[in-house]
This record gives sequence, structure tokens and C-alpha cells, in this order.
Amino acid sequence: AKQPDAAFRFLQYLCGPDGQTTYYQINSNIPTLLEVQANKALFSEDMLFFIDNLVPVTRNRPPIPVGAKYWSELTAAWEAIFLNQQPPADAYASAKANTQADLDSGGFCPITGPA
Repeated sequence: AKQPDAAFRFLQYLCGPDGQTTYYQINSNIPTLLEVQANKALFSEDMLFFIDNLVPVTRNRPPIPVGAKYWSELTAAWEAIFLNQQPPADAYASAKANTQADLDSGGFCPITGPA
């Protein structure tokens, strides 16, 4: 970044309560900060249904360095199942194996570990 200090300050804002509130107001994505989710006055009744009933049991895909590859593999698996080309267990086992092979080969993580 040409302005790393400004970029860092922006990310601090965006990831903080004020930024998460503004982001929600612009696009209606549920904020990830529990502090913002607790502000029930911020949300419509429809959105509160999701926050109160679904967020407590929702899980997300973990951020991994081969996330795009994993998503592509899952899409291919779904298509193979939908077209009756593979049973579900085989299709998803293949997606897992292909993604794990990339993780195991190294070179996909942009962060170098400490010496």
C-alpha cells in the first residue's frame, strides 16, 4: 500500500464497532462483532430472526490459503452429484483429496513462518 498507516487505520475502523455498523447499514450483511449484533435497535425484525435464531448455530468455512481451490472443488463435487456422475461420498472425498494435496505441497501460504 502506498499509505500503509492510513490503510491500517481504515482496517481498524472497518473491523471495529463503528465500521461494522456502517457496513451493515450499507449492505445488510450481519456484522461479525458480537458487540454490534447485541445492538438490537440497529436491526429490522426480519434481520433479528437471523441474528437471534441462526447466528448462534451457524458455522463458516475456515479461511485457508487454498480457499478458492476448495470452493471450486466443492462446486465440481456438487455438479458430479447433481448429474449422477458420482455418489456424494466419492465426490466430496475427491474434493477433499484434491484440496489437501495442494495444502500438503506447500507454496500456497503467503505468510512465511518464523525461523
